[in-house]
Formats: sequence, C-alpha cells, structure tokens
Amino acid sequence: MDETRTLYSADGWVVEATMTPDLDVHAPDGDCYSQRDYELYGATWSYVGIIVNVQLNGVTIGEDQLWGVEHGQLSDVEADAFELTPPEYGRTDDGTPTVTMGSPLSGVVIEAIDQAGKWLQSINARPDRASFDKMARTFDPHGSDVVFIAPAEVSE
Repeated sequence: MDETRTLYSADGWVVEATMTPDLDVHAPDGDCYSQRDYELYGATWSYVGIIVNVQLNGVTIGEDQLWGVEHGQLSDVEADAFELTPPEYGRTDDGTPTVTMGSPLSGVVIEAIDQAGKWLQSINARPDRASFDKMARTFDPHGSDVVFIAPAEVSE
C-alpha cells in the first residue's frame, strides 16, 4: 500500500515522497537474514521504492526515485524508509573536505530538487532564488548547485 508524505511546503514549493512496495525484491533476497529468521521474529521487513516529486505552484517539475530501500523491523533492526537525515559536510584535521551521506530519502530529495532547478534553468525561468535556496537547504545544508542566470537583455 502506497503512503505519501509532504516533506516541505512553502512559497509555492511542495516536496512530496511516496513509499510504495518494491515488487521486484523480497526479503530475505540479498540480505543477511534467512527465511527462518523472518518466521522466528515475525518480521515486518520489506523493500520499498521511494518516489519524490518537487512541485512549483501545483506543477511537478522535478522527480527522482530509488528502489530496493529497506523498510520495517526484524528483531532489533529497524529501518524507516521515510527517515530524512541530510548529508553532513566537514573537513579532516589536514583540511581535506569530507561528506557523510544522509539517508536514502535525503539523496532522492536532493536529486529531485536539482532536476527541478535544472528544468527551470533550461526554460530560462527564474523563480525567487531565496525561496528555492530555502527549500534546497532544508534537505542539504550545502544547498543546490543549480545557478539561475538572467537572460541577456535585448538592446534596441
């Protein structure tokens, strides 16, 4: 059964995530638990797909998805596909940049936002940069790499 959650809604921007069963991957396919483990612990473990869409004023302009995401509980192991943990940026003692990846959902949201920004850029649309940046930074402290360039002014 699909479940949709609104992750962000402000200034005409809406980011929604839908979790849907992944019918191509079944527990215990590819993980470290056996069928006996599932029977013994009464597991609710499954695999899902996460579909994220970014809307501006009610129109979807960016989307990304990820399938085979673990969700549920098996014994003392729990995975929530809706967990939203942004990446963390830092530096080592010698100044080398580091990135700690966030949750799977965070990565899908960031990609969907970048797609939305690139589409807007491709049609020379210039949304309010502050509202776009606010949305992007909600999910990634680094923000988006999309740059909106003003079209050249036509001289008469």
